[in-house]
Amino acid sequence: MAPTFGVVFSGDFPLQRTLEGAVLAERLGFDACWLGEDFFYHGGIATATAVAERSERMTIGLGVLSPLPRHPALTAMEVATLDEIAEGRLILGIGNGVPAWMRQMRLMPKSPLSAMREGVELCRRLIGGETVTYDGVCFALDQVKLGFKPHRALIPIYLGVERARGMQLSGEIADGTVVSILAGADYLQWAREQSLRGDLDR
Repeated sequence: MAPTFGVVFSGDFPLQRTLEGAVLAERLGFDACWLGEDFFYHGGIATATAVAERSERMTIGLGVLSPLPRHPALTAMEVATLDEIAEGRLILGIGNGVPAWMRQMRLMPKSPLSAMREGVELCRRLIGGETVTYDGVCFALDQVKLGFKPHRALIPIYLGVERARGMQLSGEIADGTVVSILAGADYLQWAREQSLRGDLDR
């Protein structure tokens, strides 16, 4: 597989500069534009929508949305809508978010790994067109179904994780992993090894 190159804009970056930067990145030939959702700055979904409307070719990555303040059913609804606007160019990143932000909102999960596992499963099933009834550790649904047909039934989902168990979970259930922009070569090699361990459990 040929390497791809992308740009990353965090939520605390000035919005207009993010949009201008995304347009420039596509013009210069970058393959992807990743947008962080940093509480309590510019929202990732709204920013990604604006980028989608200003671009034609680049993949747009949401890296990452937390299932804790935004229920997976609502995430599935928003992401399926955004993927339609982007004409199938979206990657959804799911991660629990910075613990300090979650504590500010009193949203600490009973089980961080369960929250991500359930978030991925529910988003996949809803975007895939299922009517979902579910009673999990962190989330529950009663006969929920999206009221429209998503542009794609399979939107790639990456996990935003840092530690070994999270990397292994990503290898097991996700299509890719979102790592910190500060990650070095040694960490990336370690992360790959951990993800491959999880991939063996698929």
